[in-house]
Amino acid sequence: MERIPRRFILFQGAVIGIFAMVNAISTIHSFIIDHPHPELWDYYSDIHGMTEVIIPRELCWAVAAVALLYGIHRQDIRFFYPIIVVAIGGLVLELVREIVLFWVHSYSYKFFYFTLLCNPALIISLICRKIHGTMTLMALKRLFESEQTADNNFVRFNADSDACEAG
Repeated sequence: MERIPRRFILFQGAVIGIFAMVNAISTIHSFIIDHPHPELWDYYSDIHGMTEVIIPRELCWAVAAVALLYGIHRQDIRFFYPIIVVAIGGLVLELVREIVLFWVHSYSYKFFYFTLLCNPALIISLICRKIHGTMTLMALKRLFESEQTADNNFVRFNADSDACEAG
């Protein structure tokens, strides 16, 4: 692959890893700083979902982001699996949050602004981020696989003749 598209794909993967790590660390930091103030708990309940899972979820994102960056550095596809698992887990957690908000707080209009199903801007943003992340991981996978197969020397046998072509 040419040098410029290869670097762009690597840059996109690194940006996803760095942004995921910075977002996780900043969320953990702000939650720890604001946690002693009970008047701010509603903010975290509305924006980030259930407050009991904020720290474990963000720690999982930080570990997965580090694994992604390490996988990009080592050019190993196996290190992409943690961020895929955490992203799918985050989607499941958002779905559970939506069901809980509609079930428990169906009478309150305050919660409708923060639910994904009632705010199209949030759902479109979520879908676009997931598509971008998935396409970047697929491009990285194809990039690493093409580099691994380009290094292999193989012999192609021609069925029509007895000669061999060296590749």
